[in-house]
Formats: sequence, structure tokens, C-alpha cells
Amino acid sequence: MSATLREAVAAHFKAHPNQWVSAYTLMEIGGRMAWRTRVSDVRRMGLTIENQVQRDGAGVAQSFYRYVPPVVLKQAGLFTEVA
Repeated sequence: MSATLREAVAAHFKAHPNQWVSAYTLMEIGGRMAWRTRVSDVRRMGLTIENQVQRDGAGVAQSFYRYVPPVVLKQAGLFTEVA
């Protein structure tokens, strides 16, 4: 596993909290063939990454991901700290 690519994807998410990032952007950052693995790695680092799929009029799907910081999850009542 490339820590450099993993860290680059994590840094991008952290720099753009709550903003949807296209799979194409993640491909450029995390590597064309490994970006999905990098997103999975970032999730294992403890970041909450959400996913959504949008389809255009022709039915072509595009994936988007976003990082939701703990403070947002806590405000929504979806995050509890473990003692």
C-alpha cells in the first residue's frame, strides 16, 4: 500500500470537508487503478467518507464522495465519543 497516495487522498478530503468530490478527482489524486482502495484506506484511518451516485439522462452513473468531520456528525447526533 502506498502511504503517500493514501495520505494525499486523506489530505484532499480534509482540505474540502463536506464537499462532494468526484471519482475522477480521486483518480487523479489516488491513482487511476487504486483510488477506490485509497478511499477504503482513508475510512480505516477513521475518517467518515460518504458516497453518492448520480445518474445523468442517459443513465450513466457518476460517483461522488465527501468527508464528514466528527464535529458535523456530533451536531447531527450521529457521533458519540468512546471513553
